[in-house]
Amino acid sequence: MADDDKELDSPKKKKKGGLVKIIAAVVAVIVIVGGGVFAYLTFFSGDEAVQNQEAALPADDVAAAPVQSPRGSAEAGVMYDFPAFVVNLADPAGSRYLRVSLSVEIPPKNVKLQTEIEQKLPKIKDAIITVLSSKTFEEITTPQGKISLKQELLRRINSSLVSGRLMDVYITEFVVQ
Repeated sequence: MADDDKELDSPKKKKKGGLVKIIAAVVAVIVIVGGGVFAYLTFFSGDEAVQNQEAALPADDVAAAPVQSPRGSAEAGVMYDFPAFVVNLADPAGSRYLRVSLSVEIPPKNVKLQTEIEQKLPKIKDAIITVLSSKTFEEITTPQGKISLKQELLRRINSSLVSGRLMDVYITEFVVQ
């Protein structure tokens, strides 16, 4: 009789074990597909969105053509820090302001560019303030908005430089109130 009980229990145990394996397989497939979608969105679609935004720039920004940053370069550039900027945002109520600190990366072998930046500092600061104060709260609070802001600042600053081009712009402080 004990053998009969074992025979009755064993098919149920087999069914439970099979069900666990199926659930585990479904979960594994969901994780793999989710990881693939995340990787695609992180590594591929971000570049397309940036390119689409550059194509939609107004005509006055087209004169300052986008500069390709030598990010693949093994050498790190020299950092130049700007003082903090405090500007009113272009919101309808006009009650929000932005405090932002920026650093720019100068190519390591271009010493003349740092001297030119220091000589043209009022012109460069004016360009930065103009760009910052033209933005609304909604435009700059998203990660994509910050990337777009950095690219626009890079184009505007590079358009006023003659000795070379900056490698990148970094936001080192960002406060909106």
